[in-house]
Amino acid sequence: CNQFQGRYDVRDSSLRFTGVATTRKFCEGAMDQEQEFLRVLEGTASHKIVGEALDLYDVNGKLLARFESRYLK
Repeated sequence: CNQFQGRYDVRDSSLRFTGVATTRKFCEGAMDQEQEFLRVLEGTASHKIVGEALDLYDVNGKLLARFESRYLK
C-alpha cells in the first residue's frame, strides 16, 4: 500500500539502489513483506537476467530475490 521511489545505477552486472524512500503508511498484513523488499533493495550489489526473471545478489553473490514476469489473462 506504500509508494516507493529512488534511483538505481547499472554497470555491466553491477546494480545499486540509492535514495530509496517510502511513504511508510501502516499496511495491515503486508509490513513484513515490505520491510524484506526494502532490505533486498538496500543489499543488492549485482543482478542477472535469466529468461524472464531478474535475480538480485548481494556483494557475496548470495541470491537475495528473484522477480519473474507473469502474463495476465
